[in-house]
Amino acid sequence: MTAIEELYLPDNILDTLNGLCITQIVLSAIVVLMYCVLHIPIKVKSGLDVGLTMKEISLDVISDTMLWYYLWYLSFTIAGFAYPRYSNILILSILLLPILLLRYMFFPPLLLDIIAKNSTARNVLRSVTDRGLQLFLTFLLFIFVSYIYAFIIFFTFQDDFQTSSFNGYAREDCMTMWRCLVATLTYGITGPGGIGK
Repeated sequence: MTAIEELYLPDNILDTLNGLCITQIVLSAIVVLMYCVLHIPIKVKSGLDVGLTMKEISLDVISDTMLWYYLWYLSFTIAGFAYPRYSNILILSILLLPILLLRYMFFPPLLLDIIAKNSTARNVLRSVTDRGLQLFLTFLLFIFVSYIYAFIIFFTFQDDFQTSSFNGYAREDCMTMWRCLVATLTYGITGPGGIGK
């Protein structure tokens, strides 16, 4: 138990968290084992039916992305649970110190497992990644239009922005063209009637 955990978490909650961590490790190990037992023989048989050599079949098995995904998932669950329980072993404590400090940082990426398990989530991700150029060009168009507004504000309404106050602090937003663009983007997104509302 780390000093931070001793300060903030009661023992019953720590025991529950450790139990959940162990359950997650066991279940992800079972998933890796089941994937290997079910998919590797099918890949070997289909490779032999096509006439591939064992070396080519082995490369196909090793390069399987889902196998690597499940191994990554298992390693993150283990890294999230692993921390030095035996502080009297100095070498073990020193080696595991980075994992001790980053222990809880391994759990949030495991939530992305929904992408591998749910076809709807995969389709949402695919719609964003497949249309990456269109999204980038839309963002670029937004920046250009904001720049046009910043340009007009900089040359015609610059004095109105000199002593604007935001949350009680005096600001000089349009002293330069760059600051005027940043102010236009900030107020345009977060201001009333903008994207943020």
